[in-house]
Amino acid sequence: MTDPFAPQTQEPASVMVGSFSSWTITDDYDPALFSVKYLFSQKHLTDTLAGVFTDNLWTFTANSAFTGNLVPGQYVLDLVVTRLSDDEAAVVRTSTIQCFATPNDRMSHARIMVQKIESILEGRADSDVESYTIKSRSITKMSVRELTDWREYYIAEVGREPNQITGRRKNNNTVKVGFV
Repeated sequence: MTDPFAPQTQEPASVMVGSFSSWTITDDYDPALFSVKYLFSQKHLTDTLAGVFTDNLWTFTANSAFTGNLVPGQYVLDLVVTRLSDDEAAVVRTSTIQCFATPNDRMSHARIMVQKIESILEGRADSDVESYTIKSRSITKMSVRELTDWREYYIAEVGREPNQITGRRKNNNTVKVGFV
């Protein structure tokens, strides 16, 4: 069975405020000589997440108490290794992590637009009025064709978005071949 609390094998690209996240790194730092931690930095805020060495891996567990203190937004994530003999520290890797307040905050502009356009199209099915005039004022709504064109545009944008878990973009290297 899958354990949702088991550490992932890579740093997360995003985390939700107040939710659990855990991951491991394979970097080979001897725990007798070094301590390892992540610094979550955003503007003037910095939070520290210490690593624990078990089974030849450094494990980082951001429990709900830790992530509950994070402010939504993008953080710089520094992996810091400290030499225990003299407390000298070195930043060995830097990445970014996005922190969201709610699941809906993770939606991109393109995803929001697809939802909104589909909502308008559903509303049009109930009351199909494209334009109307009251006294000297008139309003003309986008046609169904214009709305579906916009929806297709935003669906294509969603297809080009990076994966929210890995942060990597989808590979859309499709080659179309025709034979005559």
